[in-house]
Formats: sequence, structure tokens, C-alpha cells
Amino acid sequence: MRCFILFGAVAVVGEAGRITVAAWGELALVTVVVLAGVDLGWSALAVRGRPLLLDERSRRMGNRVSAGVMAGAAVLIAVR
Repeated sequence: MRCFILFGAVAVVGEAGRITVAAWGELALVTVVVLAGVDLGWSALAVRGRPLLLDERSRRMGNRVSAGVMAGAAVLIAVR
């Protein structure tokens, strides 16, 4: 879906009639490479983060941090 949005944005910005097939191919290749790199990066981070979710102490700390963030957001909303 992201690829279609990118292609549509590029077609609207430039003159769609002047974009060659080679340019579309280059754009498609760059898009695939960038998206693959980002997705592989997220996957690597997920693999490294999995032990943290399995450890009880880490999970408790994460819950406390997220509770603090939610409480802070609630205070900001209430003060506003």
C-alpha cells in the first residue's frame, strides 16, 4: 500500500507524461530496497527485544514507565 501512495505522489508532483519506464523502474527498485531495509531493521529490533518481554523484572519496569507516560498525558489533558 505504501508503494502505491509513493508512486501516486510522484506522478502528481512531476509531469506524469514525461516520466519514462526506466524512471518508474528505478523508483520501484529504490522503494523495494528501502522498505526491505526498514522492515528488516524492525525485525532485528523485535528479535533483540523479545527477551525483555519474557523477563518479569523488565516487564514490570516497562509497565511502570508506560503507566507514568499515560498519567503524564492525563495530567496535561486535565490542565489544558
